[in-house]
Amino acid sequence: MFPIAPGIVVVVMVGASLIGAVFGVLSSLLSSLILRLSLREIWKDAFLGAIAVPIGIFLVFITPWPENTIYTPNGFGGVNTVTMHQFQHPFVVAFVLAAILPALRSLHRFRQARKNQIAH
Repeated sequence: MFPIAPGIVVVVMVGASLIGAVFGVLSSLLSSLILRLSLREIWKDAFLGAIAVPIGIFLVFITPWPENTIYTPNGFGGVNTVTMHQFQHPFVVAFVLAAILPALRSLHRFRQARKNQIAH
């Protein structure tokens, strides 16, 4: 394993969080159109998507996962093996979480609007 410069880690996490914010906004737009909600406070959904990325990546690294070994031929007649004890695609988990959290917020807004409508 080789060390990675902290500056590169920060730049990648900021870029991934921006992509998560875009996923959050798109998820919120889609769920708001489906549920026929207003598009107010969409910045909150962008924020949810942005913070979901580092949370998702952190959760991938602390969640135990069954051992998985991958065998790859190296071209010289040998085989490289990599064994991991965590999910191998942390950014997939992070971006899915970035899309789900704003959709759940839209669902909550929809339920609150229905409850207020029935109460009046």
